[in-house]
Amino acid sequence: MEPNSFDAEAVFQRAMTAYQAGQLVEAEQLLRIILVEIPTHDGIMTTLGGVLLASGQIATSIELLQEAIQLNAANPDAYLNLGIAFQQSGNTPQAIAAIQQASQLAPQRPDIAYNLANVLLETQQFTEAIQVLHAIIEQQPDFLQAYDTLGAVYHYLQKTDIAQQTYEQALLIEPNDLKLLTTLGNLLADTGQTAAATTMFQRTIEAHPDHFLGYALMGKFYLDLGKNNEGLATLEKAYSLHPGDLNVNILLGNANNELGRTDQAEQFYRQALDISPDDPGALSNFRRLMSSKIPYWHFEMLADSERNNAYQAAIEKAVTPATRVLDIGTGSGLLSMMAARAGAERIVACEMNERLAATADEIIALNGYDQQIDLFSKKSTQLKVGKEVKEKVDLIISEILDVGAFGEGVLPSIRHAVQNLAKPEVKLIPAGLQLFGQLIEIPFRSRIAPVKEIAGFDLSPFEQFRISDEYFRIILKAENYQVLSPVIPLMKVDFYKLPPAYPDDRPMETFHEFSIEHNGSLQALVFWFDLQLDDDIIVSSRPEGELEHWGQALFCFPQHPEVKKGDKVRVKMLQSDMMIRFRLMV
Repeated sequence: MEPNSFDAEAVFQRAMTAYQAGQLVEAEQLLRIILVEIPTHDGIMTTLGGVLLASGQIATSIELLQEAIQLNAANPDAYLNLGIAFQQSGNTPQAIAAIQQASQLAPQRPDIAYNLANVLLETQQFTEAIQVLHAIIEQQPDFLQAYDTLGAVYHYLQKTDIAQQTYEQALLIEPNDLKLLTTLGNLLADTGQTAAATTMFQRTIEAHPDHFLGYALMGKFYLDLGKNNEGLATLEKAYSLHPGDLNVNILLGNANNELGRTDQAEQFYRQALDISPDDPGALSNFRRLMSSKIPYWHFEMLADSERNNAYQAAIEKAVTPATRVLDIGTGSGLLSMMAARAGAERIVACEMNERLAATADEIIALNGYDQQIDLFSKKSTQLKVGKEVKEKVDLIISEILDVGAFGEGVLPSIRHAVQNLAKPEVKLIPAGLQLFGQLIEIPFRSRIAPVKEIAGFDLSPFEQFRISDEYFRIILKAENYQVLSPVIPLMKVDFYKLPPAYPDDRPMETFHEFSIEHNGSLQALVFWFDLQLDDDIIVSSRPEGELEHWGQALFCFPQHPEVKKGDKVRVKMLQSDMMIRFRLMV
């Protein structure tokens, strides 16, 4: 500090103590006092800029940091904070330029380079970010954050082998780091390395016996493997260590539900909702449990002759005597047997539902195809080449589509199978799909979406039994409804060029504009899909389409604005790997 008539150093230390304690207003006031006495001190300006940034005063922070740089163009912290401020204001190019300048001024500082890598990642400049992260590790091999981010980038880019090596390298430096242990455990589990994942989760528990996270992840892993009793016991240990964790309560609800303990499952789902009332996972699981729907669609699917004929035609075109096939979600085994009858050399079928898998096994043997078809009661993501899948496959068949297309996991399942279980020239049935939608007025359905007043009584507590903010299946031609808009395309998906994975809490957002053709109350959006089995065969779940058993998906809006002919209505579509939702932009 520069000498002054008052003790600037003491005031600065008080400001830093307040800043570290989260007392941003006090920290700002103290730093401004110093600036009154020392108005040209670029270091104090830089620190104050960081405090303003932390308190959300981005524009003021930018002005002050630019002033600090004018006073001292060799101040790397001023450039770093300015870059972070630009980043938070959404000005990514200027953020990158500022942090790059900071890095040039202080090339020995890994914290600056790490911030640069993160900004580059925001703009999907993966190659540049990877280079920066590698440089950080080379310069400072014990900088664990760089390993963690680098591993995450490689995982996102689906270079899981390199991601695994990165995490393993970091664990050589810090063998008991909780985040590294759990991240690597999850990666091993996701890539089907069951034994290695088990070992890693056990290692986590041994290193942190009093921390709930290792037990929680091990419990979830057991559930994913279908080991519900082991999963339940391990999750109960996690619960004893941290009963207030949202995910532990949801997982315990799932485990109890799988074991038929519906009362206990309800209890844990309710506790999860007490912790986070708006959590979509807890809400969805709780309402699914309460609704207790019977999956009758299995029988309707088998009865859908148009669907069966279309799949058979596509399979017969694709199969040769040398074809090796993967059937994802075989259900009754029907599609696998079609491939076997068409002459495929070998079929690997998988079905995660143990009871359904056992029945499919019986059906396959009954029809004489048990020597051609290997059936496993597993998720396709748990299959491994050289084990269940002897050789990589030439053809992937699937029909893991719900009424809204994505709800049964078709996107992540195909993405994983293509990358891990198939030859580069693999054929896919289906090859893609396209969604179409239409705005409608549908009074009967909208009266209970949400449940409010019925016959003059407030029945809103009954809303807990309804699965809200999700679409549901209807047969549109059997409904009393009024068309409000034309049918428009919503999205097209090529299974050969799948989009990146979007999680439920960070969905992809797209906007669609509907032209209103009839006056009415805008109550719902109905949508369906055209399923492209191959280049020539397309079947549709539209109201007059071939796929009769699917029906259509109806998404009811909570508010019902009146619209008139000639109006334009914008709708935001939220799409993740497993879910589609809509929001009216009015």
